[in-house]
Amino acid sequence: MVKQFLFVCTLIGCLLAIGGCDDTDIGSIEISLKADGSGDLTVVRVMNSSTDASASDIQGVNWDSSASLVVTKGSFQQLSSLKFGEVTFEMKDHGFLRVELPRGADVVWPTLLTVFDTKDRATLKDNVKKTSVGTLSMNSVKIVLNLAKKPISCGVAESVVLGLSPSIEKQTVTLNIPLDLIRAGGHPIVWDITW
Repeated sequence: MVKQFLFVCTLIGCLLAIGGCDDTDIGSIEISLKADGSGDLTVVRVMNSSTDASASDIQGVNWDSSASLVVTKGSFQQLSSLKFGEVTFEMKDHGFLRVELPRGADVVWPTLLTVFDTKDRATLKDNVKKTSVGTLSMNSVKIVLNLAKKPISCGVAESVVLGLSPSIEKQTVTLNIPLDLIRAGGHPIVWDITW
């Protein structure tokens, strides 16, 4: 009975979390920033996994693969002290934020959101691409910043060269980053936001 309850709660949580993602960015970082620089962090991570324990209660099937969705939430006292792998968040004053995202095959931060290895990612895509929640191609990760005030600007250095176009909607700025662009290496992605 307890196993069934936990399975249902996990399933509902996963479906609700996926509902906020589009077809390419199931792995995401969402930061809700308060005026004093503190805030909340939500991380959505998808990964290959061993067969779910609840599958042992299902009989008559030979499981081929499994994927897991993990949603983690927490709070921080100052955004400038937050590090997400190698990603840094630098508030130069109230109203200016620089996010620096290193690139390269050996960076850790994308692995905190999704499978970064090309072969393992292909397995993950096969595990979840044809689900009842829609087609999930998972070719990028997403960073969402919910600001305390309406943003004035949001841009990425060399955005045309990199093919990135951050968006602004009300008090939220969003950046979708293709995994292949991260893996390719080169100078870090620098994302500046003002409000």
